Amino acid sequence: MDDLVIRRFVAPDTDPVWRVHDRALRASAMDYDPAYNRYLRHVEREFFEPGGWFSVVETGEHGAATTTRDHADEPAVVAIGGFQPLAYVRDDTVNVPSWLPAAVVGTCRIRSVAVAPDLQGEGVGTALLDRLAARATERGFTYAVLQTYTSMEQACRFYERRGYTTLADRDGERWYGKRLD
Repeated sequence: MDDLVIRRFVAPDTDPVWRVHDRALRASAMDYDPAYNRYLRHVEREFFEPGGWFSVVETGEHGAATTTRDHADEPAVVAIGGFQPLAYVRDDTVNVPSWLPAAVVGTCRIRSVAVAPDLQGEGVGTALLDRLAARATERGFTYAVLQTYTSMEQACRFYERRGYTTLADRDGERWYGKRLD
């Protein structure tokens, strides 16, 4: 997709971000509860304040992804994702297993990567994940971890094809890691 714009989240993106995440998870194999999205109402606090990042992907194309628009003349938010310093995540209430490496300096946790269901498999997620890795590297991170559910086989294959290796499978969760270039 040549007309993608990947940019920093801004406050007016809050509702479109929530809608993309909600649509993607409802279409997945995950046993989904909308309350799972609640942290995405606070992107500034959850991602930027601790030293992380959050991006949105826009396209001007019309189609099913237009449900992420508040107005017909706005670009559609079609994908989202961010990262947080793992040290911050450990200090917060986010469920991070204790078996992850104790040396979290230089490690970020990639979170909330979601692509509108009608655009999955079109390279949008790859472009976003590459941009997040580049941004994390610019901010001094050298390693990334992320978590998905083993029931989400498509997501597991997506991360594995992008060089993420399995760290552990526990309680239906699969944790991945990757050295950032």
